[in-house]
Amino acid sequence: MTGSNEKEDSSSENEENTENGENTEPNTPTKEEKQANEIKIGNFFGGGMEGVPDTYTFSYTLTYEISNGKETNSLEYLLETDAASGTTPYVIGALEGCNTRGIATGCITCNAGSPLATTAKYPVVVIVGPEFVTGSSRMKAGTAQKLVLNMISTTAMIQLGRVKGNKMVDMQLSNNKLVDRGTRMVMDALNISEAQANELLLEHQSVRKAIEAYKNA
Repeated sequence: MTGSNEKEDSSSENEENTENGENTEPNTPTKEEKQANEIKIGNFFGGGMEGVPDTYTFSYTLTYEISNGKETNSLEYLLETDAASGTTPYVIGALEGCNTRGIATGCITCNAGSPLATTAKYPVVVIVGPEFVTGSSRMKAGTAQKLVLNMISTTAMIQLGRVKGNKMVDMQLSNNKLVDRGTRMVMDALNISEAQANELLLEHQSVRKAIEAYKNA
């Protein structure tokens, strides 16, 4: 009886702490919340909406919606932004909104000491010099930013374990070319025939899972 009362008292105390805002455990978003957030995050990219690049308030407000009005204080979400000049109000507003809510922020810009570079917590500044055609940042600046993005995304996939050796073992089999490539990966890894590799791949819909299933059989 005593043990039961102690549990009830402890439970009540936890509820009080939660109501008073004293419970500091981070809230883990559900799958549905993450999907909803991904839709909201997509709004950051404007889709060519007139006036969006110059709107600080709109992007700042979106960060509130993405975080559901809460401070995350974690690296579960990261907003990475690109702006060659480093002065675009829309982009800076998004970064400042994330900074106030504990969302990690990064940027890629080609202008040292710009407002964007000083606002982001993890800035990447690539100095390429003036464009050959004045104002045409799709040339040197855009190319440099794309190279950096390629390096970031490739490194991230490696760190996440999505690459084995130099093979993308978790790629989506979305077309015939990728199915053929996946089949060759399975053949090479297991030293089996093309027909057997293809059958395994189609059954498991993943290079990694096909190889693991064969080895564990």
